[in-house]
Amino acid sequence: MMKMTRARAAALAQSRMLLTSSPRPGGGTALLPGQWGADVPPMPHDPPAPATRVALATGRPTRARVLVVDDEYRIRLALRTCLEAEGYVVDEARDGREAIDALAVGAPDVMVVDLAMPVLDGLSVLREVACLDGARPRVIVLTAYGSISAAEMAHDLGAVAFLEKPVMPESLRAAVAMALRA
Repeated sequence: MMKMTRARAAALAQSRMLLTSSPRPGGGTALLPGQWGADVPPMPHDPPAPATRVALATGRPTRARVLVVDDEYRIRLALRTCLEAEGYVVDEARDGREAIDALAVGAPDVMVVDLAMPVLDGLSVLREVACLDGARPRVIVLTAYGSISAAEMAHDLGAVAFLEKPVMPESLRAAVAMALRA
């Protein structure tokens, strides 16, 4: 069992404050970034993507880096909060073009990529990742508009997992852990 450190407790408290948990059929909860508490004001604009973050659980960078790519700030915030609480270093990109530019700086271990984004969509990001030389990040596709054909296309382009929004925190953590083992 993981020891509850002050940093981990703070991260979990922050995630509870930011996320509304909703029961899902079959058990578990879902991250619902569209249903924020009254204590979280609406964002007047999308702030710039932050630099690499330090893992909250340990207070130092971890070996596993995750790049979260989504055009919605609050989705990125929810995913980042969930993953940082698990000890991952999380970078962000607001669209596919920013994600490809981030790959030029240094490839993450895992990418969580939304399918529907402006500038460059998730399938285009997968195509670009497939063309990379050397070690490629494992890609998890995230979408609110899941379909069998989209899942098959993402799988054919190299995605290791396909998650539908709203994503359950347990599903996200399991998909990232599985991608790291792949």
